[in-house]
Amino acid sequence: MDKKPSYGELEKRIKILEQQLKNKTQITNAEPQGNQNIAQLIQAMAIPAFVIDKSHVVTHWNKACEKLTNIRSADIIGTRNAWKAFYNEKRPVLADLVVDYARKEKVADYYDKFSKTELVDDGLEAQAFFPLLGSTGKWLYFTATPLKDNIGNIIGVIETFQDITKRINAERHYRLLLKAIPDPVIAYDPQRRITYINEAFEETYGWTKTELLGGTIDFVPESEIERTQKAWQKTLSGEKIFFETKRTTKQGQPLDIQLRTAILKDQKGVFSSSIVIHRDLTKLKQAEKERERLIEELQKALAEVKNLSGLIPICASCKKIRDDKGYWNQLELYIEKNSDASLSHSICPECSDELYGDKEWYIKMKQKKK
Repeated sequence: MDKKPSYGELEKRIKILEQQLKNKTQITNAEPQGNQNIAQLIQAMAIPAFVIDKSHVVTHWNKACEKLTNIRSADIIGTRNAWKAFYNEKRPVLADLVVDYARKEKVADYYDKFSKTELVDDGLEAQAFFPLLGSTGKWLYFTATPLKDNIGNIIGVIETFQDITKRINAERHYRLLLKAIPDPVIAYDPQRRITYINEAFEETYGWTKTELLGGTIDFVPESEIERTQKAWQKTLSGEKIFFETKRTTKQGQPLDIQLRTAILKDQKGVFSSSIVIHRDLTKLKQAEKERERLIEELQKALAEVKNLSGLIPICASCKKIRDDKGYWNQLELYIEKNSDASLSHSICPECSDELYGDKEWYIKMKQKKK
C-alpha cells in the first residue's frame, strides 16, 4: 500500500507543477512532453487529486481520485462536472472558487470550515462531510492550490483530498467521552489557546464555550501561579501531573481544585494538545472543616462531662458508696467527685414526720399548709 505523502511533501509536488507550467500560457496548450510530465506526476500521487484549467474544465483526474469518487477519469476529463463526484446539485468545488478569485464571503456560502493555505499564496483548505462518498459518506480534508504562469496569473488549480473520516470519528468519540466526564475538562493547544471545554467546566467556572474557545483564561490565583507553571513544564516533559491547587470562577469565587494533566502527541511524536481535568473539592473541603469543628466541640464537651455508669455498691443502711479503691464514701461526696452535679441539702416529708412529728411547731406548720 502506498504511503500517503505529508502536507509538506504535497506542497513540494505542487511547486514542481507550478515550475513546469511557468513557461506555458495554459495547461491545455502545454507542449506534449510537458503535459505528459504533469499527467505522470499527478497520476503518481497517492493522494486523490484533480486539476481544472481557468475555464473550470477538468484536465487531470488521477487514479487515487477515481478510487475515492468511483468516477473514471475518462468520464470527467474535458467536462466542468467535477462537482458531480461530491454533490447532488451543481455548485462550485473549492478549485472553482480559487480559479475565480472568490472573496471570503462567497467561499463561506459553500464551506463552513475553511482557511487560506499557509505555504501557497491564494490557496484554500477546508474540511467537510461528503455523504455521496463510500457507503456511509466520508470526511475529507482538501486543498485547492492555484497553478500560475510566469507573470503570476492563475491558469489552473489542483485540488487534493485526504480521507480524515477515522480521525473525525475518533475525535467525536473522544469528545463524547470528555462530555460524559462529570468533572470540568479543558484542553489547550501548544500555544496555550483553549480548544475544548466540557459542560461541567461551564457549570463550575461560569464561562461559556463562546467566551473561551480560541483564547486564554485567567483563573489562576497569584499565589498558585508558580506551582501551576512548574506543573505545566512537567506536563510538557511527558509527566502526568496530579496535585491540589486553587482556581477562581468568573465571578471571583475561589475553588479548591484537584488537577490531573496529560498531553497528546501527533504521529511524529510532537506535542499537539494538553488535557486538564479539574475536580472541584470546595464542598468536600468545607465538609471536612465542618466535621473537624464538630469533632473538636464534641471532644471538648466530653472532656467536661463526667458520667456515672455501671454497678455502684451502696450500703443498705447508711447509704455510703464504695469506690473502685474499696473506700466507703458519703453519697454526696461520691456524686460530686464523679459528676458535674452539685448537691444542696433538704429533707423529704417522710423524714420530717419521723424527726419532728411530735413537735408542736411542726404540727402547727403542717396545719397552716393545709
